[in-house]
Amino acid sequence: MKEKFDIGKVSGRKVDPFQAADEMRQLQEDGKYVFSRKDYLTGQQITAYFSRLALKDRKTDLEDFRSAEEETNKRCLKQEILDMVVEAQKCLCNLIFNSTQALRICSHTVNLLTNIPRDCYQELLIPLNEMDIEGMENKEVEYDGRNMEAIILLLNFLFSRLDRPYKSLKESLTPILHCLCEMCRANRSIRKFCRVRVLPPLKDEVKKLPEEGESFRNRLCKLLTSPITEVKDLVADFLFVMCKESVQRMVKYTGYGNCAGLLANRGLLLGGKTDGNYSSNSDDSETEEYSHLKESVNPVTGRYETEKSNPFEGMSDEQKEYEAMKLVNAMDKLQRGGIIQPSVVGPDGRPQPVEHILELTENMNIEDQTKETSED
Repeated sequence: MKEKFDIGKVSGRKVDPFQAADEMRQLQEDGKYVFSRKDYLTGQQITAYFSRLALKDRKTDLEDFRSAEEETNKRCLKQEILDMVVEAQKCLCNLIFNSTQALRICSHTVNLLTNIPRDCYQELLIPLNEMDIEGMENKEVEYDGRNMEAIILLLNFLFSRLDRPYKSLKESLTPILHCLCEMCRANRSIRKFCRVRVLPPLKDEVKKLPEEGESFRNRLCKLLTSPITEVKDLVADFLFVMCKESVQRMVKYTGYGNCAGLLANRGLLLGGKTDGNYSSNSDDSETEEYSHLKESVNPVTGRYETEKSNPFEGMSDEQKEYEAMKLVNAMDKLQRGGIIQPSVVGPDGRPQPVEHILELTENMNIEDQTKETSED
């Protein structure tokens, strides 16, 4: 019966159910009837069966139509989004930050870019050929064969907002930071360009703390210890993405102390790298100045430090023990007062609180015993 129905559907000539019932009774192969009496169907039964098949086909056609319509709507919507991104790119490239209105336009553009699909960010970058590059007056806007003027404007917009008072930092910085984080994750060229602008190769500036100074890196590092959680987390995320989510690079540019909160939240206090989708090729080149200084850079502060004298030099063992116990008692008093919460790094790379300050020395004792055993 299904074959009869399909033949009628393809040919356009519907099979008569009652005629099909008669043919069913008379159908023979090799002189024998194909169907026995108990298999016979009446015209009414075949009519009902054909109706069910037709209804099923109509549902399938309707579903196919709806799927096609949804796909068309998605393509049209994406094209509209791309058109808006192109207009946003033109708007950014024509802006000059010399008026309140220009800043307001840029702020609205950032809100738009924050709410579009990631694959649309590519439209902000205008491909350039060799003739375009040679004819450009400002060579700095070219990077990786693309016009980065829109990205430069967004970075300038972020830089201009870093001076805002603490009360308005959240409203001023969170949209643009979120936007840049998404763009750097989605597009390799944008990430690399932002890194060149924000985290250029270190030179002799490592003689100062990462948060000291007025460079882009300095001003963002200041915010890593901001009391405004949303700002602190987004700044850390932005810097971490530009470092390709590598703990070693993050510590190099910010200092372990500044980025400890981010590493603790992500379970990376013991080091390592996340599973982010980044190219394997390293683009973390070192300058000659930094190569001469890096051996003396304190990873906790991120600053070059000269060798200091040993504070225990000249002390007897009793004096050293006395000073150590003074420190333990002071830390224990702060812990019992709820001012600090000493912790150890757990197997998951996150801090685990200790009940007493002396628990911090347990791992040290184990390491010492292991060392002594191996020497024996």
